[in-house]
Amino acid sequence: MRDVTQALAPRTAEKIFQTYFDGDAWVRKEAPVVSTDPRISVRLGQLGL
Repeated sequence: MRDVTQALAPRTAEKIFQTYFDGDAWVRKEAPVVSTDPRISVRLGQLGL
C-alpha cells in the first residue's frame, strides 16, 4: 500500500500546484518544488493562507 501512496503523492501535489498556484505540470519532466521552497511561502502569503 505504501508504494501506491507514494505514487499518488506526486500526482496529487501536481494537481494542487496547477489548481491553486497556476503552475505547469512537472511530473515526468522535472523534480517537484519542495514545500520549504521560499516561493511556496511567498505564494501562500499572497493567497492569504
